[in-house]
Amino acid sequence: MKIMCVKCRKTVDENSALCKFCGAPIDDNQTITPSYEIPLTEIFNGIYKSLQANSEFTEDEFATKFESFKKYENREISDNEYFNVG
Repeated sequence: MKIMCVKCRKTVDENSALCKFCGAPIDDNQTITPSYEIPLTEIFNGIYKSLQANSEFTEDEFATKFESFKKYENREISDNEYFNVG
């Protein structure tokens, strides 16, 4: 089984005492969930906050403009349609 180093977030073998990438100690209390098991809502919220922090819009303006992108789930649209949204 593979686990992830808390410090550098790289995958290491579970029987490793130290991370082979950064040298941090590895133990069961310090391991984190591998990235493929992180809930999608957590990933989405992180992306949203990052985009908002780097946007020139106010929080309200950003939320209004971003709302249209939430409605594209399971739609088949062309590249041109996708890039013209907003």
